[in-house]
Amino acid sequence: MGVVGPVLPAMTEIQVSMLDVVRRGAGRLDPEARSAIIDFVRGQACPEGGFAGRSRDPDLYYTMFALDSLAALAETCPAEGTSQLLCASLPLADLDLIHQVCWVRCAAHIRRLGQPLSGAPSARAWADSIAACRAADGGYATEAGGQASAYGAFMAALAYGDLGMPLPDVSLLVASLGGLKAGDGGYANQPGRPTGQTPATAAALAVTARYGGAPVRPVVEWLCNQFTVDGGLRANPFAPAADLLSTATGLFALSLHDAVPPGCQAAVSDYVDQLWADSGGFVGHVLDEVADVEYTFYALMALGAVSFDSIR
Repeated sequence: MGVVGPVLPAMTEIQVSMLDVVRRGAGRLDPEARSAIIDFVRGQACPEGGFAGRSRDPDLYYTMFALDSLAALAETCPAEGTSQLLCASLPLADLDLIHQVCWVRCAAHIRRLGQPLSGAPSARAWADSIAACRAADGGYATEAGGQASAYGAFMAALAYGDLGMPLPDVSLLVASLGGLKAGDGGYANQPGRPTGQTPATAAALAVTARYGGAPVRPVVEWLCNQFTVDGGLRANPFAPAADLLSTATGLFALSLHDAVPPGCQAAVSDYVDQLWADSGGFVGHVLDEVADVEYTFYALMALGAVSFDSIR
């Protein structure tokens, strides 16, 4: 067992863009709102380390969103508690791709603070473990032996960036996304689907923004067609209402291609404001009653994606 080296702070364009968007969203908050959101996120910290999700148990996935949110709000993350959770989450064999990425991203926050993280697998060990999730078509599955998905491709790209390593065989990854194109012009997380899904389409567009691929204009149009009258994006063309995950990821992907519709800032801001709970956090949709740090991160992302014309 080695120590994750100082290469961790290196980031790819996707990560730089994502963090820039979320920081810009945080920058739009007035002092009172900023303080309430910070208090909410810090309030999800667990005594045994890490942050809670929808239960009070520490969760690696939600810890990643909490640390990213605190970084965007220019708040220092709790290094000691996060390190405790990271150590408790090993070994690698117990983690699927998503939780591997969460681990690596949380470790990157610790490293950027100059804090030691001894006993961690080496960057090469992480890369080998992530490579085990590569599917036969060159894409990435969320677990070893699974089917490639757009979500897996996006998460793999984040992981290699935080490891300071180039994503291997990029052309195969981009080609694999073609098999996830849905019949209506969007993307799905499974091949052969008649209808696209907004988060999957956003993930595919984010990857193509970094690595190239098929023409993006029809896909951009598909995403723009998911806007609802209340200012959010729906999860698919048949969803009855917008949700915050679809809104944030869709707007982020559009911003990478300089394709956020002009004049949507007020409507998006109003939609996000509807989802702000009294606790200081954000819920996922208008019928949701539980705020969490994941949706709080997505609220900042949505606000940031419409706060400027281009992130490049």
